[in-house]
Amino acid sequence: MAIILQQINGLSDSKYSGIAGSVAECVGLDIVSTPGLTKVRQKLTKISSTTVDAFVKVSVACSNGYSFWFSFTSGKIWAISPGGTLTLAYTTVPGAGTAGCSGAMEHNGYVYWATQSRLHRISIANADDSWASVSLDWATFTKTDADFHPMATQDLSLFIGDGNQVALVDDAGVFNANALDINTPYRIKSMIDYETDILLGTFVANTVNKTQIIRWDTVSPSWNTSDPVEEVGINAFIRDDNNLYVNAGRAGNIYFYNGQTLELFKKIPGDYSDTKHATINPGSVANHMGVPVFGLSNGLGNPAKQGVYSLGSHSKNYPKVLSLDWVISPDVTANVEVGAMLSIGGNLLISWKNNN
Repeated sequence: MAIILQQINGLSDSKYSGIAGSVAECVGLDIVSTPGLTKVRQKLTKISSTTVDAFVKVSVACSNGYSFWFSFTSGKIWAISPGGTLTLAYTTVPGAGTAGCSGAMEHNGYVYWATQSRLHRISIANADDSWASVSLDWATFTKTDADFHPMATQDLSLFIGDGNQVALVDDAGVFNANALDINTPYRIKSMIDYETDILLGTFVANTVNKTQIIRWDTVSPSWNTSDPVEEVGINAFIRDDNNLYVNAGRAGNIYFYNGQTLELFKKIPGDYSDTKHATINPGSVANHMGVPVFGLSNGLGNPAKQGVYSLGSHSKNYPKVLSLDWVISPDVTANVEVGAMLSIGGNLLISWKNNN
């Protein structure tokens, strides 16, 4: 017996149940660009087999047409030119702390990037295939967080997470290592601008099921609102025009942020447990051709198919649907980690690694 679906409404909640028109498997398909028509997503093409030799979790699309990809471990920085040429542009050797990059952003004519204890920058005019006149060790962090230095811009300033503190670079280029502090043991794992404020996503430890999303107006001496959630960290923010979604914890939960609190919105189908969990890295999110996309990474035990998912719709008249649009490597949906992602023109650029 054949079952004809006029419109696939994304992944069902499980193979047993879901909304009308949803399916248990939806892999490598475009189900939102043309209503009533299901199209095949084109395969991803590897553009580096040897040049990029370390895992990238941070990337920046710059106003000069270049994109830059920062190693999380080695300090190397790769450039992709407007013509698509990929080269090693620079290697960070900080004066203290580890060399891996844990945050980067363009701001006010510079590219800033953070290593464990130092903030570095380069003028956009010098940021190309071969970096020159780099301001290495331009500023020093107070908390020297080893894993996370998320960044966001708001009110002409650049904000940088560092442990339980927010550092900033103001519009005059002055660095302040502690513009805001939050309660310990919370660490700032993710950050995004929201309306006229910024949001801080926090994390304690993989064994602590308690975290907060914090909203701050960037000028008050303390944050404005917070919403506690019983999850292992706020992993990533997923922007959809004026709407904002949040991935929290290790069980594929996606929340809607209503301006003050989180509301459970969707769950990525999978078999989750203490020995099977997944995550979305803070830098592995983008908005591609008007549709939010994110990379689901294996944490342990491969609880769900990994790759690049989308959470979008054709227009406001259609429901938000979840699907696994791009498999990272042919037939490989396990033991994958997606590090960073950029949408540049009609291209989607993705950094990833597997167990090998």
